[in-house]
Amino acid sequence: MGGVLHTSLGEVKCFIRRPFGALRVRRNASAHNASNSFQDDAKIGLFDHLNRIAHILLRGRKHTPGALDPQAGSRLSSTHPKGDSSERNGVEKASQEMSEQIRSQLINCIVFDFAWTLCSDPYFLPLGPAFLEIVSERIFGQSSEQWADPWMRGEISSHEVAAYLSGLSGLTKEAILDGLHDGCRTLRFNPAVWEFAKAQKRAGRKTVLATANVDVFTEVVVPSHSLASIFDVIVNTSDFGTLKKEVLWQEAFRRLGNGVTFLNSLLIDDSPRMTSMFMEMGGAAHQYTNDSEFHDWLGGNGFH
Repeated sequence: MGGVLHTSLGEVKCFIRRPFGALRVRRNASAHNASNSFQDDAKIGLFDHLNRIAHILLRGRKHTPGALDPQAGSRLSSTHPKGDSSERNGVEKASQEMSEQIRSQLINCIVFDFAWTLCSDPYFLPLGPAFLEIVSERIFGQSSEQWADPWMRGEISSHEVAAYLSGLSGLTKEAILDGLHDGCRTLRFNPAVWEFAKAQKRAGRKTVLATANVDVFTEVVVPSHSLASIFDVIVNTSDFGTLKKEVLWQEAFRRLGNGVTFLNSLLIDDSPRMTSMFMEMGGAAHQYTNDSEFHDWLGGNGFH
């Protein structure tokens, strides 16, 4: 079985995680504060998740995310069964058998990220590359705490952002808002992720779209693309006043009810930090990089 995460421990490619500018930067992992706490967990594959659940079922032990031992690369530490080799082999065999049944017995809910996972188009695309550069530098660059963050927490609106960008670009506020709304209505989705989301909905699994986003996502993107017909729950940071994705995940599970938790959910997200966090909270996760890789991963993990 292929690994759930594919993460380089040297140089890591990171995107500016906003749905507006196609700015890609490269960051050294050793300089990334979060990498130290997540890089070992990023090696833990879906098999490890299945293994943990097998232990829970066979030993009756309570699941705790802290049971993982990233220092030793171990699937389990304190919750590892303390029996003879035949008992341990039985657990390993049960894990392998469960991995073959992931479609019907383990994953009840798929959680999707939006920017750079479901969709990689910038919202301001109709206004051209020069304008996108302004947005990348002045909204999501060094001024992100002043503009991007409060916009995604719902503390300021698109109108305020457009007025600010008008003074930088020479375009009127109205022209910027028109371009922004046009971009939202004409977004193209990454086909592999989009088709997978629709297939999971048809298969009867619960689907969640959890995104760190702004007001126009809820106001324009969702209705323009009928996303509510594909996703059972859609949660956007700007509607909750927070940038914490874990808050969105927990709210989505609360709304779904019926026993949907991290333990029976799978996250598809381009961020290694988010996928690692989701796994730490007990879920399974896959880091999306591109459609070709995603197709291969789906086939290798029993999704057709």
